[in-house]
Amino acid sequence: MFDRPLAAPERDRYRREQREAVLRALGEYAPDAMAVFDVDLGHTDPQLVVPVGGPIRVDGPAHRITVTYRPSPPRRPGAEDARRSSAAHRSTRPGQR
Repeated sequence: MFDRPLAAPERDRYRREQREAVLRALGEYAPDAMAVFDVDLGHTDPQLVVPVGGPIRVDGPAHRITVTYRPSPPRRPGAEDARRSSAAHRSTRPGQR
C-alpha cells in the first residue's frame, strides 16, 4: 500500500469504512466509550505533540482536547554517565570488553 498510494476517492472511501468499523465495534463492545477522530497526532502537519507521561483531557461534548506540558524533572548529576556506561556494557558481547 505504501508503494501504491490510494487516489482521493479510494482514500476517502477507505477512511469512511475504517471509521464506520471502529464505531460499530465500539457500539457493540464499549457503547459508553468515546471515539476521537481526525486529530493531527504524530508525524503530520499541523501536529499536536503529545507529552510522554503528561496529562491529556478529552472533552467530547465540547470537542476539545487539552494537553498539559510540564517541564522535565532536573537530572541527577552523573546520571547520564551511568546510563552510557550501562548501555556500553550491555552492547558488549560475552567474553569481550
